[in-house]
Amino acid sequence: MSAIAIAKVERTDPAWRQLGFYGISIAFNLCLVAQVLSVGVSYFNDPTWWAIHVWLVRGYGGLSLVLLGGAVEDDVYGP
Repeated sequence: MSAIAIAKVERTDPAWRQLGFYGISIAFNLCLVAQVLSVGVSYFNDPTWWAIHVWLVRGYGGLSLVLLGGAVEDDVYGP
């Protein structure tokens, strides 16, 4: 007998996980649009917008990792 206990992990409802992934992907795309618009305004109109562009890039960079983790987790463990 081994001393390792196997715990049963209760998973959340797949519908909630899908809705969460969908919501995070919408937020990611909105941030991406804002980032593209801010770099355009910075380049063509007012260079002070570059600071906003950098803030957006650093701010939403983690969302891509969250989306990647959600996609891999769903692929590995199934719905």
